[in-house]
Amino acid sequence: MKEAARLSSKYVMVANFIPWTEGQTIIRLEPQGYYHNMYNRQAVYSFARGLGLNVEEVLSALERDSRPNEVVVFRKFDIQLACEQNSCTTTDEYTRRGR
Repeated sequence: MKEAARLSSKYVMVANFIPWTEGQTIIRLEPQGYYHNMYNRQAVYSFARGLGLNVEEVLSALERDSRPNEVVVFRKFDIQLACEQNSCTTTDEYTRRGR
């Protein structure tokens, strides 16, 4: 996501075949050798805000096996300008405030 935010001029789209959860982030290695990760939605959104991204839209589509996929569209904003307008001293402070 960091690289997408750096390279994007306006939007970043993230497609999830495992939608983000309201529970805690779980990163686990499966016996077959691949990772099966579930990420907390608010933690991802906070991370995105720190990169200068706000959620623009959340889309969902069902696959043939009836599992929901999730596509999140983020829109870039000028985090330095937002920080100045909200009297933040650092972009980390802006992110902690949940703007």
